[in-house]
Amino acid sequence: MPLASIIIPTYNSEKFIESAIKSAQQQTVRDIEIIVSDNASTDQTINIAHDMSKLDQRIRVFQNQKNMGPVANWKTGISKATSTYSKLLFSDDLLHPEFLQSTLPSLLDPNCSMAISPAVIGHEQWIGNTYYNIFLNDTKIRKLQFLYITTQIDHITPVSPCAMMCRTVDLLNGMHNNIDGFESSAYEETGAGVDWLLFPLIATYTISQNPKCSSWHMILIYLIIQKFNSAIAMRKYLLKKIY
Repeated sequence: MPLASIIIPTYNSEKFIESAIKSAQQQTVRDIEIIVSDNASTDQTINIAHDMSKLDQRIRVFQNQKNMGPVANWKTGISKATSTYSKLLFSDDLLHPEFLQSTLPSLLDPNCSMAISPAVIGHEQWIGNTYYNIFLNDTKIRKLQFLYITTQIDHITPVSPCAMMCRTVDLLNGMHNNIDGFESSAYEETGAGVDWLLFPLIATYTISQNPKCSSWHMILIYLIIQKFNSAIAMRKYLLKKIY
């Protein structure tokens, strides 16, 4: 069984998928599996992934027969993981080579529910502004502190899903694609807000933060706006559940 799983959901990602997979392959922690879960792409994404898997046995490629929407595809990819620890890596994002090296040790503590870090967001790889660093001076964040900031303070999303490592079972259980009373095309079509909901649901213990930026995200302004608006609605839903 590999030490960690990196799940890469894809859909028509031919421009980015090679770079994303390479950033997973270049992890200093070598005992990993890289799971590509393709959502019925119509471009060359699946062929690129298959070609790379022929050169690296750690890469496992799966393709849905039809497009099931992003969240269901995320869950499908997570369900294929065979390791105790997993993380999502979206196909237009990159990981720092030491991401796993810096996050996995914290998760060996049973009292730690997730390990997070800041992220760089920009148009060019590893060039841009640093975000998700409100806990920059903290190496251990208490559950109630994290939940307060996540649910009570508007405009705050404390971490990116691509800058988070957690246990596979928590990642799978925290991923929801059907919430009663919540209707949003952005929610179903892009997964906007679902990744935000992961954080408070998984935050059952303490959260460990490494201050080193360990992921890079391409700027997608429209999607960022969708995620922001959806996260507000998700926050209202969650408040009813935990308070």
